[in-house]
Amino acid sequence: MILIYSGHPASPDYPLDAMSPPRISSLVTALAIASRFASRHFTPPSLGPLEAELTISQPYVQLSNRRPVRVEFAPVHLPFPPHDHEFYEICIVTAGSAYHLTSEGKEKLTRGSVIVVTPGQVHGFWKTQDFGLVNVYYLAEWFLANMQALRDIDRLVPLFFQQALFPHREPGAIIHFQIPPDQLADCLRDLDDLNRESLHQECEPLFLESCFIKCLVRIARALAKPGEGASPSAFSLTHTLPPPIAHALRQLEGDAARGEMPVMQTMAREAGVSLPHFCRLFKRHIGMSAISYFQRRRIQRACHRLLTTEATVTEIAYAFGYSDGAHFSRLFKATTGLTPRDYRKKFSAP
Repeated sequence: MILIYSGHPASPDYPLDAMSPPRISSLVTALAIASRFASRHFTPPSLGPLEAELTISQPYVQLSNRRPVRVEFAPVHLPFPPHDHEFYEICIVTAGSAYHLTSEGKEKLTRGSVIVVTPGQVHGFWKTQDFGLVNVYYLAEWFLANMQALRDIDRLVPLFFQQALFPHREPGAIIHFQIPPDQLADCLRDLDDLNRESLHQECEPLFLESCFIKCLVRIARALAKPGEGASPSAFSLTHTLPPPIAHALRQLEGDAARGEMPVMQTMAREAGVSLPHFCRLFKRHIGMSAISYFQRRRIQRACHRLLTTEATVTEIAYAFGYSDGAHFSRLFKATTGLTPRDYRKKFSAP
């Protein structure tokens, strides 16, 4: 990884253990950061919270409506300090070995190891030996615009999009597992195609999407069975939802796409249970109420509309069933932390 602190001088005088983790903004002085970390004789905790010493954020990753997914082929010959990310990250080990540090302890990584890190989860690399990996960063709400198609692919949504959909559920441990050599080779070809396209000045987002989804499908299919190098969290995510909840999610997806308020009584009746029981069942499995989930999906679809059209904020608000632009903007900011205009500005390619 080649990273620099944002907003702080790239100087040995700046401590890695500052109170607030600095945010990563550009590709300068990475080896200095890794070298300083290696020289500290860092000893990871055997178990317990791992504190982020830096954050990888948008100025570094530069996701946009032209490039909603980014690939970084990164040889990491030195250990790298505990850090977190603003976005989802998939790490695929391409060479050598290292210990992967998380709050659950440390696990040895080798060629073919795959890690899926959700926003805010902290991890690092320690005792690296000829270590190389591919980092893949992606804008989850962009791909979730076609959520129903993704849901039909076994394991794909719970592995790569669960926290974006269900933020109130406990994210659990960072997912890691091993994929076989043939699947690894196919994934690396997909990501190389993606990277080559992203370097074009007029890159085509659809091309990037197709390469990325192919890679996700390959990884999801290759998920190992328990006892074959997979973390327990990789399997805790793939449990089957009860049919009434799965049916309700499909209904809510359609309601969000059309901008129509869901009718809870109808969903409960179709599930064959009382409304209070349906509400409890939904919250138990999803971690939030059906209405909260619907509102989140409506906002995520609006995110995609902001980045793919020139419609005004008010027009998008009306398209998704909001009574006015001001109400939409308040809910949008409560969900994303940004106003619709700021979101569009942040993720629109120049």
